[in-house]
Amino acid sequence: MKYLSLVLLFLVACAGIANAASPEVDPVIRKIQDAVVKEIPSFSTMKVGKSIIPGIYEVQVDQHFLYFTEDARYFFRGDLIDFKDKINLSDERRKAYRQKILGDALKKGDVVSFKAKDEKSRVSVFTDIDCTYCRRLHNKMADYNKKGITIDYFFYPRAGKPSPAYDKAAKVWCAEDRNDAMTKAKTLNNFQGKICKETPIDEHVILGRKLNVRGTPYMVLEDGTDIKGFVEPEALLQRIRNSKHSKN
Repeated sequence: MKYLSLVLLFLVACAGIANAASPEVDPVIRKIQDAVVKEIPSFSTMKVGKSIIPGIYEVQVDQHFLYFTEDARYFFRGDLIDFKDKINLSDERRKAYRQKILGDALKKGDVVSFKAKDEKSRVSVFTDIDCTYCRRLHNKMADYNKKGITIDYFFYPRAGKPSPAYDKAAKVWCAEDRNDAMTKAKTLNNFQGKICKETPIDEHVILGRKLNVRGTPYMVLEDGTDIKGFVEPEALLQRIRNSKHSKN
């Protein structure tokens, strides 16, 4: 079981676990939960359910998945593929997860949005003020907006807290005009501003870790499809069209 411990410890490092077990739980689910908690005592709750494969159960840790046999003896990790229909089922579950937690975050309104006048789609972008390709993306903002793409910025200072990038993000959030401040922060070397007490930066960083953000910019389309890195406006529009087509 040493391998199981290592895998689960890795998942803990990536993100937390949610969804406590119901009082009336499937005995197989309880058995799997007990087996995992025995190896990792800090795991008191997790999301466990039946997978599409008879006799195989799915354990979800944020957007990471493990698959267990009913007796909780064997498990494997990786993507579950529908070979007939050529669908990555695990990826579809990850997309649904991203869609849900980003949707909840956007409802709070704690983002810096560059809205398209004729909005056709919204893209969530995790950004670092000092990231070269984040600045390149921002320089193309007018082109994204012209194509009907609204950009919703989440702060993700990769250097952590404290750091110059974190402070710049705080100054942007605390500015009277956040959009103007974001543009200045990404274009000026001596961006000035004040830091206030309340910002959503820490929450954004936690959210990014749940999404396994490893670099910036990191984009998520409305259907939960993620894009790692900078994408030109026309190419992003095509990716959006493809994602919408895939849902039909």
